[in-house]
Amino acid sequence: MPRLAATSATLSTMLVSKGAPYFRTQFLEFMIDELREEIDMNEARNRGLNEEVVVRYAASAVVGIMEWWFLNDKPLPPIEMAEQIGMLLDRKL
Repeated sequence: MPRLAATSATLSTMLVSKGAPYFRTQFLEFMIDELREEIDMNEARNRGLNEEVVVRYAASAVVGIMEWWFLNDKPLPPIEMAEQIGMLLDRKL
């Protein structure tokens, strides 16, 4: 899972502020760029899939679950959330 330099408080503020749609778009593009480098399209599970579809699917999932986490007052500790996302990405990509 790519590491983020921003703090939890910064990300939370950006996702729920008036600038949230702009920030979300930028964050999604960041995740797409990061995940593009990590996804192996030669893996059997990715054969026959379009790389752009796979990358955008994974990035959208990460951004969506992070939004859920912030908007629900972080129901899991940050380290557990990071581990959960990492395990899901490893499982599917």
